[in-house]
Amino acid sequence: MNDKNANAGLRIKCAEILLDRVLGKAVQPLEAVLSTPELSLADFTEDELRRLVALGDGKREEPDDSQGGAE
Repeated sequence: MNDKNANAGLRIKCAEILLDRVLGKAVQPLEAVLSTPELSLADFTEDELRRLVALGDGKREEPDDSQGGAE
C-alpha cells in the first residue's frame, strides 16, 4: 500500500483490505420476504401439541425409551 512504485490499483486494493479488517465491512441492506404456511391446531397430532406446550413451559422432555432405546 505504501510502495510508491507499485501499481495504483493494487495500492488502492491493499488500502481497502486493510480498512475492511480494521473498521469492518459496510453493512449491506437485505430485503427478504418470508412466508409461513397457515396452520391450525387440527394440523398437529396430540403428541406434537403436548411437546409444543412443554416447550412453551420451558420444560425439557425426557427421551422416550419405549421405542427401542439402548438399555
